[in-house]
Amino acid sequence: KYLQKRFPAGLFLFLYGGYSACDPDGVEILSQTNASGYIVVGEGEKKLELLLRQCLHAPENSKMEFRPEVNGVIKPKEHLTPFDIPRSYFATQFPNLDFLPIPDYDEFFDSYKRATRQNPFLLLSRMQPILLVEGTRGCFAHCDFCAQNAQWQGFRKLAPDAVFERTLKLASKYNCRGVQFVDNVCDTWAERYADLMRDSKVKVESFMELRAHHKDRFWAKLYLGGVTHVQVRVEALSPPLLGKIGKGTRVVQNLVAQKC
Repeated sequence: KYLQKRFPAGLFLFLYGGYSACDPDGVEILSQTNASGYIVVGEGEKKLELLLRQCLHAPENSKMEFRPEVNGVIKPKEHLTPFDIPRSYFATQFPNLDFLPIPDYDEFFDSYKRATRQNPFLLLSRMQPILLVEGTRGCFAHCDFCAQNAQWQGFRKLAPDAVFERTLKLASKYNCRGVQFVDNVCDTWAERYADLMRDSKVKVESFMELRAHHKDRFWAKLYLGGVTHVQVRVEALSPPLLGKIGKGTRVVQNLVAQKC
C-alpha cells in the first residue's frame, strides 16, 4: 500500500510466497487487509518463471487487471485449507533437487559490505550473516497433525556429499561460517554431512531441524561436525498421544535427544 501511494503511476504485481503466506492465518491476514496481489501456493521457482514470461508478453503499460494464468498463483480469498490444495498446483514442481543451482547471495553480501564500511560497529555486533542452505524438500514422515507437507508433493533430497560440497562452496565464497539449513528434516543426510565436515577441518557452525529417533552417537557426531543448534520435533512425552498423532517416535527417544 505504501508503494502504491508513493508511486501512483507504477504498475505493481505483488506476490506472497512461502509457507506462512499459504497457511490459514497468513491467508486471513492478507484477506482482511485487502492486500493486492496473489499468493504462490507450493514450490515457486517454475511458477515465477512462467509468471514472468506472461508479464513480458502482456500489453505494454496495460492498465487492465493482470490475471496470472499459472496453476497455484491465486488471490488470497480463493485459497482453500492446506489439506485441500489441488494436485495441479504441484505440476511445476522439480522432480528432484539436482536441478537447483547453488544459491547466489552476491547482492546481499555486497550490501552488507557497504553497510559495514559505513558503520564498522556492525562487525562487532551479533548481526553476523548466516547462509541459508537446503538439502531436502518435504518430509519422509507422515505425522497426522502436521501440515508442512501440504506445500510439497512428495519428499526429495540431495545426496549428503552434495549438501556438504554446496555448504563448503558457499562458506568459502562469502567468507561466512554460519549456516541455517531450511529443511523440514535434515535426518537423511545429517550424519554423513557431519562426518565430512569434521574430516575437512573447516569450522562451519550450523542449525538443523531433526527428528528424535537417533542414538547418543548421532548427536555427538553432529556436534563434532559443527552443528551448534537443533530443533528437535518432540511434540509429546506421552506414549498414547505419540501413538495417536502417528509420530513414529517413542518417549525414551525424545528424552535421549533432549539429554544430548
